[in-house]
Amino acid sequence: MVQPEQDSTIQERLTEIANATGNAVLVLNADIDGACFRDVLTELDAIEHQEVLTLILNSLGGEIEYAFWIAKSIRRQCDYLEVMVPDRAKSAATLIASRRPHIPWSVW
Repeated sequence: MVQPEQDSTIQERLTEIANATGNAVLVLNADIDGACFRDVLTELDAIEHQEVLTLILNSLGGEIEYAFWIAKSIRRQCDYLEVMVPDRAKSAATLIASRRPHIPWSVW
């Protein structure tokens, strides 16, 4: 869970990433489950099909079935997926991250 005082810092960094790449940015910072899947679908519905989509993924993992459907949904939304992992992509989140052949691990 993001602390309220961190919201502005995170939003600034997301804006920097979006401006630097020119890509739409999708943030997945949660356990992978049904609620997360519904949230991702809502976010994807809000953006048009993208040539390149940047996914910022930070998760301890979760349910592998939902990870599969999240990855498949993201795949339909873009031609090329850029994945950034600022901290961790464990368990089911690894499946989502593996949609990309090279994962740039970074530190916020």
